[in-house]
Amino acid sequence: MEAQILGILTEMHQQMGRIERDVSVLKEDVTHIKESIQRIEITQNDDTVALLKTINGKVDLLQQRQEESDRVVDLHSILITRMQAHMMMSG
Repeated sequence: MEAQILGILTEMHQQMGRIERDVSVLKEDVTHIKESIQRIEITQNDDTVALLKTINGKVDLLQQRQEESDRVVDLHSILITRMQAHMMMSG
């Protein structure tokens, strides 16, 4: 009977050793996963900032083009008004 109990205890001890190793491996895996997530989050933030800068640059460019177009329209309006005034005076 003592031999059986000793055998069971030995087997349980071996199983506990395997469980401890498995838990240790799981802890390492979790640590690696957390590190990977952190790297992804940092990279994602960098990508987001770069994308926002690109969008901002394009919006600025569109705004400049709109301002240039507005100036051209204003000049055309002035020229048309002058031409109409000139035609009224000479006609």
